[in-house]
Amino acid sequence: MQLKELRRAPRVRDVSLSLYAGEVVGLAGLVGAGRTELANLIFGVGAPYHGTMLLDGSAYRPRSPHEATSHGVVLVPEERRSQGLILDRSISFNINLPFLKPARLFAPLPVVSTRRSTSRANEIMNRLRIKAETAATPVRQLSGGNQQKVVIGKWLTLAPQLLILDEPSRASMSAHEQKFIESINELAERGAAILVISSDDEETPRDYAIA
Repeated sequence: MQLKELRRAPRVRDVSLSLYAGEVVGLAGLVGAGRTELANLIFGVGAPYHGTMLLDGSAYRPRSPHEATSHGVVLVPEERRSQGLILDRSISFNINLPFLKPARLFAPLPVVSTRRSTSRANEIMNRLRIKAETAATPVRQLSGGNQQKVVIGKWLTLAPQLLILDEPSRASMSAHEQKFIESINELAERGAAILVISSDDEETPRDYAIA
């Protein structure tokens, strides 16, 4: 991904940035500096007034998050409860949101395979050590850190080209932070580019041991 003089008033002003496969790149700044607005532009929430975005050398200008996701660009938002989760639905439902179409029993019908969905959710729960009784537990009942891991978990098996993490440590995940970092590193090792956005100058790419 290459950004060239990207601009959207009032906070995104002439941003140029290159992200390469296998890298973890940190973007630091104070709250209100335009970091989240930049992430949203890359993810198709709004459009830049000026500048260009290139993905694998080709013009990239998503008109919606759905279109961005179809290109392998995914976002874990800062406001996970309002933007990244459906709180009253189960862990399994949230993790399987990107897979609703391929999880259908019959392609023309909106009937999802419970077996496939539960299997995928259990795999992600074990992988990220999400603490809950079962995959049927409503996300609202989880701690903040476990909610954050559900948001991240739904993208892990998609093999995204670019994963944007906006304030990934905002939720307290200290007990299992290493497992979280291992999962991010695994994506990078598979060839994804990772953009970590943080207002904490202690949270840098060196924490992820990749770049």
